Amino acid sequence: MIALVILAVVVVAVIRLRVGGFARSHRANRPVFEADRPARDHRQAAELALAQGDLAGAVRERFRAIVRELADRGVLDDRSGWTVDEIAALAGQRLPSRAGELRAAATLFDDVVYGGHPATEAGYRDLAELDAAIQRERVLVSS
Repeated sequence: MIALVILAVVVVAVIRLRVGGFARSHRANRPVFEADRPARDHRQAAELALAQGDLAGAVRERFRAIVRELADRGVLDDRSGWTVDEIAALAGQRLPSRAGELRAAATLFDDVVYGGHPATEAGYRDLAELDAAIQRERVLVSS
C-alpha cells in the first residue's frame, strides 16, 4: 500500500513538472530569437514551413515576425534575449487593444516551441491575423 502511495506521488510530481507551472515558467525564460533577421524573412520562413506541412516551424517563425515587427516599430527595444513573457507583457502595455492576442500568441509559441505541444493550422492563422493587424496598427510609443 505504501508503495502505491509513493508511486502516485512520483507520478503526480512528474506530471506537474512536465506540464505544470514549473515547466511553463522555465520554458518562458528562454529567448525567442536565435539570430537577428527582418520580419519579412520570418514571414517568408513561416509561409514556407506552412506549405511544407511544418506547423510548428510556421508558428515559431510567425511569432518571431510579430516580435521583430514590434521591435522595428519601437514597441519593443531592439534587443535579443527577450523572453516570451517579457514580450507579451511589454507589448501588451504599449498596445492594450492587442494585449489579449499578444498573450495568447506568446503562450502558443511557448507551448509549441518549448513545450512540445502540437501546432495547429488555426493557431498559425491566429498568429498571421495578429501579425497583419499589428502591421496596420497605428503605434504611438512615448519615450
